[in-house]
Amino acid sequence: MKQFVLSFNPPHSGKEEAEREERIRLSGKDFHYLCRVRRYGSGSRLPALSPDGRRFELEISAVSGRDCVGILRPLAPGSQASGTPAPGTLAPGTLASGTLASPGALAPEELEGPAVRIYLMAALTKGRKMDLTVRQAVEAGAAGVFPLETENSQVRLSGEGREEARMKRRERWEKIAVEALQQCGGDFPTSVEAPVSIEKALERWRDRGPVLFLHEKPLFGKQGSAAGFRGQFDKGADAAGDLHGGPERETAAAGPGRQFDKSAAAAGFHSLLAEQVRNLAIMIGPEGGFSPAEVDRLLRKGARPVYLGKRVLRAETAALYALAAAGTIIRERREWQLV
Repeated sequence: MKQFVLSFNPPHSGKEEAEREERIRLSGKDFHYLCRVRRYGSGSRLPALSPDGRRFELEISAVSGRDCVGILRPLAPGSQASGTPAPGTLAPGTLASGTLASPGALAPEELEGPAVRIYLMAALTKGRKMDLTVRQAVEAGAAGVFPLETENSQVRLSGEGREEARMKRRERWEKIAVEALQQCGGDFPTSVEAPVSIEKALERWRDRGPVLFLHEKPLFGKQGSAAGFRGQFDKGADAAGDLHGGPERETAAAGPGRQFDKSAAAAGFHSLLAEQVRNLAIMIGPEGGFSPAEVDRLLRKGARPVYLGKRVLRAETAALYALAAAGTIIRERREWQLV
């Protein structure tokens, strides 16, 4: 475990927050995990992260049969908790061979440029596949996960108990996200939404940033010909408008009242990620892919297609593939340039 994720937000204490200590009592699942599963005891210190993204050092000061008392010390941005390893684990900076990591080496986070929060919008998949998608999204650094109900999804949430089923799934995925965050040591919690339609997800997203969607076939320009989809653009305009607004560029016919930005669809992954943004959404379809009607609606709303090559990827693999590729391109932005 790289860090412990608190189930609550400690109160803010203003300018003196970095010097304030707060006593907390942990019981139930938190106590069981720390003191029974991880075997932390009195005097142990470990990094802690609150749901709102603040970092702390947690020192366990006393352990009883049913709970433990801890001391929370706020950490300044960029600082690290001292950390006492749990029994049977390696101390921070120690390799399996017993050698120490290079002193003064920069952590990957210190090499990153301006923070870009990447959100995953992933179609519902069967069985444990969605659990794996959520876990891997957290490990890959996603800021949030929007599970999607799509036309080709093999998972259907319908009937009288639909809302209850949606919330139960969300609770399960939130638990998985916390477990993954504790294990990988991410800098910020990953939010998980209840399953919604593509339209609802885009409504909630609004104009927070670009939306890219993976497609198994090239659609336009350098990625391929638009002939297979152009006929769909003649069915009429989407009255809901697009995601990006602003003046239109070179376009293809998109029916009355709406023009589709063809140049954006022809761009490669690096070109789409070259723009400085604060938020980015990546949308992944189900095993059967997005339907032609869904592709049409996404294009009309300003979402941009991404083609990752000829290999057919499982939905859960595609999600991790896209998040890792986008994260690497953005993190190393200063190391490359478009030609």
